[in-house]
Amino acid sequence: MTPILGFLIVLGAAVIGSLVIFPRVNPQNPIISGLAVSGIPYILTGLLLGPQVFNFLSVDILQSLEPLLSLTLGWAGLLFGIHLRWRNIKRYPPNYTLFTAVQSLLSFVIILGICWYALDRLGGFSSLQILELSLILGAIGCNTTPITIARTILVHKASGRLTHLMQFVSGLDGVWGIVISGITFALFNSASSNWVTSNWQWILVYLVFGILFGLAYVYLIRQRFDNEEMVLLVLGLVIFTSGVGFYLHLSPIFLNMIVGVVIAQFRREAEKTVRILSYAETPIYLILLLYAGAVWKISLYPEIFVFLIFVGARFIGK
Repeated sequence: MTPILGFLIVLGAAVIGSLVIFPRVNPQNPIISGLAVSGIPYILTGLLLGPQVFNFLSVDILQSLEPLLSLTLGWAGLLFGIHLRWRNIKRYPPNYTLFTAVQSLLSFVIILGICWYALDRLGGFSSLQILELSLILGAIGCNTTPITIARTILVHKASGRLTHLMQFVSGLDGVWGIVISGITFALFNSASSNWVTSNWQWILVYLVFGILFGLAYVYLIRQRFDNEEMVLLVLGLVIFTSGVGFYLHLSPIFLNMIVGVVIAQFRREAEKTVRILSYAETPIYLILLLYAGAVWKISLYPEIFVFLIFVGARFIGK
């Protein structure tokens, strides 16, 4: 099977899921809607398509589709960052932002420490692998799930200041997870360059490229484009930014988030862009799940233990 056919399989499954399956899910049924939202069916679908079962998506094809993974992560990062408009954040009390940062970073430290200790005791990993894996698990675990908060508020018809605080936290604390993952990519970056002599300098590369790409896009979008051209412009932005991240071994989701934050400060340009990004949100989400299932190597050790360690650490940390 060719990489193009593999791409079409993944894309077709994502489109069918977003246009046919998702709209027919009954939100009143907590089991079915919970499974659909969790993404487990699509991970299992990817597992069936992957090399572990039917091998429609072989190892070679999955490797050739890695740029697609960068693209989807970049799309998600841009969509997240474009909602971070400073004027909107300032409408909330400053202690909301402080609380969000403290609880997220504290959760990260707790999860990082537990995972580091448990993985060291588990064995089978080098010190560098333990550090890298613990940082990534901590970055993932410090995020709050927005849909869980939203469903809880909806079911219990909650309101008041605490409800507003929880909505604010669930919408903003993902920033810290993305930032930490981006810094982790920078610290463990193996790309060689004559003008970057220290891994810490890759963080400056993130900022410079993110700001430049964002400002360039804002300038371009102010020209007159019809809807089809706008789609191509947004797609080109994500492809180019994610491609730069992929080439430089940087986090595409973090780099695109910076671009999104820059665009978010320009209200009209952000509104035009977010409409296009939101339309493809579900297919992008499903592509990520299908890819995750396809690359999943089923084994009891050590993956299951790492998973259990992460779940326990996140339960304690959050």
